[in-house]
Amino acid sequence: MKLTHIELVEKLNRVIHVPCEAAIARKDEQIEGILRWAKESDDPRSPETIERDTLNSSACEVAIAEALGGHCNNAIHDKFDPLTYAWDVTAAESFFEIKWMSLESDWYSFNEKLKKDVAWRKKYYDRIIVATNVRTKNGWDVYPRLIIDPKDFDSCVTESNYNKGKTYYYKHFNPSCVILNKQNISKAKCVYKGRKPVYN
Repeated sequence: MKLTHIELVEKLNRVIHVPCEAAIARKDEQIEGILRWAKESDDPRSPETIERDTLNSSACEVAIAEALGGHCNNAIHDKFDPLTYAWDVTAAESFFEIKWMSLESDWYSFNEKLKKDVAWRKKYYDRIIVATNVRTKNGWDVYPRLIIDPKDFDSCVTESNYNKGKTYYYKHFNPSCVILNKQNISKAKCVYKGRKPVYN
């Protein structure tokens, strides 16, 4: 039976610690296929940036999988088979796409490519989970922040005038979105007030 919104909130409305080894192992499993796909799709990011971004998302994926009692998608990336890359975590017959946002961000923002990816891939997963990770001495603390219904994603997206690289943002104050960890995020922002948090 698929996980309900109530069950997801119970499991994800907390800070989840991920050891260094687990996040790095997850990144190493994916990075070759991700770099190959980035080259084929003319991704403008440098390989170093892609690896950093992948480590951030990997920490979040490991945390969500652990919290839900599930596992990450360990398939080898094959551009001809969407099931190898169109979802990140599965648990209790439910499938999830995990997205990353920075601690200092109040809104989940993204570019045109991600907007199109969600429109095309949403049939392969049940929910989008947006999370933030912050580096600790021996790993990462992960804060799940939004649970999004992909069916309603497009209707809650609007253009952004504040970020030239990420030209859209998601309006999370809507009935189909669950906001998580409000107090924990506020506390973390106070800790890092005036300085940029370390992600990796």
